[in-house]
Amino acid sequence: MSELDESRWRAVEVRDESLVGCFVYAVTSTKIYCRPGCGSRRPLRKNVEFFATSDDANVAGYRPCRRCRPNEVTTSNASLEAVIATCRELERSDTTESASSIAARLGYSERHLRRLFQETIGVTISSYERAQKSTRVRENLREGCQ
Repeated sequence: MSELDESRWRAVEVRDESLVGCFVYAVTSTKIYCRPGCGSRRPLRKNVEFFATSDDANVAGYRPCRRCRPNEVTTSNASLEAVIATCRELERSDTTESASSIAARLGYSERHLRRLFQETIGVTISSYERAQKSTRVRENLREGCQ
């Protein structure tokens, strides 16, 4: 299991509301996805799959939780929005933008954005980027084998 998945699982275990919008988790046994702070019964770790967005979970065949409504969640925290925007930028397969240029575009210094990212997501920007690249490689390999 990757460092990113471990960080996400810890957020699910403690029902961390501060990470709403950063990711969603889906339960394979129920085919439902939730936000990290959902008050629903905690699933077994082996039944959990993580997605960057609600749209990704929908495409994978999961439906939104009726309790936490992860497809309707919005955030009003500017720092959290900057971290989420950084995540989405790193998740795009065609991105070659550096952390300093992302930070400048969002109105932050690179150091400040890196610190916010680490505090919020639980992993460094480079670790997150590596995890996303490895996920894309695995998906491409699966598609090539079919």
